[in-house]
Amino acid sequence: MYKLAIIFLFFSYYANSQVVPMGTIIKGKRLPTLNSDNTPNENNRSATLSGSIKINDSKLSIIENGFVVLLSSDSRTPDVINASKYSVGIGIADFNITINNFSSNTSYKYRAYAKNSKGEYAYSQLITFTTFTDHCEVNPCKNGASCTSYFSGPECKCTVSFCGDCCAQLADSSCPGGGENLCDASRFSQININQKIIKLNEGVASSFSWQNSQLNTNQISVSKIQK
Repeated sequence: MYKLAIIFLFFSYYANSQVVPMGTIIKGKRLPTLNSDNTPNENNRSATLSGSIKINDSKLSIIENGFVVLLSSDSRTPDVINASKYSVGIGIADFNITINNFSSNTSYKYRAYAKNSKGEYAYSQLITFTTFTDHCEVNPCKNGASCTSYFSGPECKCTVSFCGDCCAQLADSSCPGGGENLCDASRFSQININQKIIKLNEGVASSFSWQNSQLNTNQISVSKIQK
């Protein structure tokens, strides 16, 4: 009986002293419950991610919290090992971060995470969102105007010498310069596409011209040899 008690105590101690690998999710009351939400911002390349922690009845402190993010096209579920990690703070207070380096018009997925003082991680539900389109990518604002992209489209801040739609018009008494004007970006997107097609055609034509020139030169050389 004494030996059995010793063996029982040994295995009890061993079971309670095992090291949990980093990133392992432990099922139990000592892990907090997380919830998360997000707000894609109108300046297209950023989003504000928010997280909240319910500590349950655990006595373990939260030593790190934040978010893990992946592209939606990635088949994996984001965690601290495989995703972009954004650490925010410590403790159980609500936390958030504004991330500004997203691509425009792109879908992402993320989870909030919390790490306790034993090195164990808990995660929130998985959330997917899509950033807004960057309407300034096609350079719609003309004549040195600055561009700001909104959900509804681009807005151009004209210099003092220009006004009107996309700041394409010279300022005069009927159209004061320096104002903010909405802009039809689709027009300039098509113009840029047409310009690329023209350049491509010019390149092809130039290539054919060079080849014909080389062909004519070779024919002349052959004629001289035959003579």
